Amino acid sequence: MFAFRGTNEVTLDEKGRLVIPARYREVLLASEGGVLVATLSLQRTLWLFPLVVWKRVDQKLAALSDFEEGPRLVKKVLRGMATDCRCDRGGRVLLPGVLRKEAGLEREVCLMGGSDRFEVLARERWQGMLQRLQTLESEGKLAETLGELAL
Repeated sequence: MFAFRGTNEVTLDEKGRLVIPARYREVLLASEGGVLVATLSLQRTLWLFPLVVWKRVDQKLAALSDFEEGPRLVKKVLRGMATDCRCDRGGRVLLPGVLRKEAGLEREVCLMGGSDRFEVLARERWQGMLQRLQTLESEGKLAETLGELAL
């Protein structure tokens, strides 16, 4: 249903809103009226799920054990930080202040497609990840992974 991909450099406005790229607006607005669920990822980035996708995620979270620490904490973070956000006709989405703070988002961010969700992270953090990837590749630590992908 959704096929979000690519990286977009975005500047948050003074209210903490980001603009969804035009190519995704129509499909988002047609799905549940443009409602997205923003939550903190386990890597302390933000995930933005279309509501219909979040409902599936929430069902999977419900199936996790409440008696084991790891699954219980995953549930607590993903559900506890989840906030409904609406994409307006201009493609703007207000990211809640507590989520921006926890993810270290200020003004310059990257909005990345992740198939059925978006990921939002600070631009300098993304640059650091790219540098780390380059280091791992030059050290030969990605050969097996790249081989599996036939790249």
